[in-house]
Amino acid sequence: MTVNTKFSLKGPCRDSYLKLVTAFPLASIKSDEQFQEARKVMDRLLAQGELKVGEEMYLDALSDLITA
Repeated sequence: MTVNTKFSLKGPCRDSYLKLVTAFPLASIKSDEQFQEARKVMDRLLAQGELKVGEEMYLDALSDLITA
């Protein structure tokens, strides 16, 4: 399914975001195991310090899922 929006990622931003989504997809967290894995991913990103734009967007979405 393709959805046309005004919001899109291009170039390196898209690449860094998709790399993270491929490694740990953004989806509802339904178990303690998924929660723990999500926290590990979040902690690794936070430990990096300065993030690329795509990484920041991924981290924002992941933190929303963890909070929910």
